[in-house]
Formats: sequence, structure tokens, C-alpha cells
Amino acid sequence: MYSPEQPTYPSAPPTLPAPPAPASPPRTYGWLRMLVLIAAILAVATFLPTTLPSTAARARVIAYPKPKISINAPQGTVRMGDPVQLSVTTQSGRDLTFVWQSDSGQQKGASVTYTFSNYGQEDITVTATDPIGQTAEADATISVMPPPPVAAFTYTLNSSFYYYDMSFDASGSTGADIRQYAWDFGDGYQDTSYGPSEDHYYYSTGTYTVTLTVTDGAGQTATTTQQVTVG
Repeated sequence: MYSPEQPTYPSAPPTLPAPPAPASPPRTYGWLRMLVLIAAILAVATFLPTTLPSTAARARVIAYPKPKISINAPQGTVRMGDPVQLSVTTQSGRDLTFVWQSDSGQQKGASVTYTFSNYGQEDITVTATDPIGQTAEADATISVMPPPPVAAFTYTLNSSFYYYDMSFDASGSTGADIRQYAWDFGDGYQDTSYGPSEDHYYYSTGTYTVTLTVTDGAGQTATTTQQVTVG
């Protein structure tokens, strides 16, 4: 009797191959990262202190431009004893303080008044300073003159034996520093002295025009004339 073969079946389902294991992540180098971090910190520590002051300095300069000034001084003759006003013109700068210096003393302010007690050249300097310490200077030289001199004289007859002996006295002349007395006695004779007294002999009677010119230390002159009668 025919009996067909019975099919055979595997006792268990086939086993599939296992998937490959995932690749391990790349290895990290912690020490390298640490070196990079340290280098960055050192760079900041090195350059930041030098960068910040320069930045702050630029900010200060923008807020306070460098000062520039000049002096306004009087024109013409300045006399001893007269009040003289001086002032500052500011070309650039902010919130400036001013200090003036001369042989006549120190003063402060944008405008000052000096009174000079000596004649000659007076050198004046003003210094401007702003809140961040920037400074500027300006100079001026003022020519100070003494008061103009005034010439005056008196005369006296001392004797008249063979000639007429006259004494002239110019001590009544005024001025800060009279240094020279120039006489013209009207008879053709002239003389220059450095003192106020002068003697002169007239050999004829008559009226003579006597002229005195005084000169002070600043070169200023003054002249006076009198008619002197002799005999």
C-alpha cells in the first residue's frame, strides 16, 4: 500500500544573524580641551588690561579734547600803577581751570587784573587744566612804562663880580627814574648832567631862554623853558 512521505519541518524557526554592534563614539581628548581653555584664559588676562585703559583713554579724550588757549592782552601803552585786565580765549577744551603767573604774583580765573609796580618787560603765563589732567599754556609779554616825566627847574644868582654866577636846580622835576638832565642856557652853551643841579656863568647882562630836557630810564623825555634875566 502506498503511503506518501510525510514532509518534515524544522523543529525551530531559522536563526537570523545578529546585527553588527554600533561603532563606538570617537574618543574625546579632555586634556586638549583643557589646554585650549587655559590658553584662552591667559590671552584674555594678558590683553584685556591693556585694551581697557586705551579704550577708556579714548573715551576721555572724546569727552575732553586737548585744551588750547590764548591770552587777550591790552594794546598800547601800559603804565605803572594802572590796573591791567587780562583774559583767556579758549579754542578747545572743557571745564578748564586757569592759573596765571607773573613777577607780580599768581592769580586764578579766566579773567584777572594786574597792577605792575615796575617798568620794563613783564612776562605772563597762564596754564589751563581740564578734569582729566590735560594742560595747555599761553604766554604774553607786556611792556610797562613809568609815568611820563615832568621837567621843572628854579635858578638863583650867586654873585655878579666879573660875571654872573647862576645856580640851576631841577630837583622839582618828577618821574619814576630820571637819569639825564640836558641844559641849554640860551647863550650858546649846552651841558648834559646826571644830577639835577648845574652852575653856569653868564658874562653879559640880558634875558636868556633856558631850556631843560629830562630823560627817564624808559627813554621818555619832558622839556620846559624859562626866560632868565641876568643883570
